[in-house]
Amino acid sequence: MPQNNNHLLLNYLTKLQQLLDFELEFDESIEVDDVLKDPEKFATDYIGQSFTTIVDRIQASYENGQDFAKRNV
Repeated sequence: MPQNNNHLLLNYLTKLQQLLDFELEFDESIEVDDVLKDPEKFATDYIGQSFTTIVDRIQASYENGQDFAKRNV
């Protein structure tokens, strides 16, 4: 791999690592009994809420991958 491609790959992986460096938050005020009453609703709500907080990172990761691919064609 030429030096320029090594730099592009390193830059891509660095950006990707930064975008993927996050933790999903969990509302600790939720009681276990509430989850057990309707676990499917709890999971759906949690996933929906989590997705909305990281959707920008997903989009940026996709665009970063597209840019990397275009530069290496």
